[in-house]
Amino acid sequence: MIIITSNRQQHAWQLEQVTSGSDTFLMLMVMRITILNNRTFYLKSVQLNTQ
Repeated sequence: MIIITSNRQQHAWQLEQVTSGSDTFLMLMVMRITILNNRTFYLKSVQLNTQ
């Protein structure tokens, strides 16, 4: 799991890369944008590798 945290003004950016333990071809990219105003947005992108 890779977590990148960058604080900019009142925004906290966290990029989490989650890989499935059983399926190595499944990569779940979760980009979580957290605003300190008690709001959390989730942007999920699933990438399938067929190689």
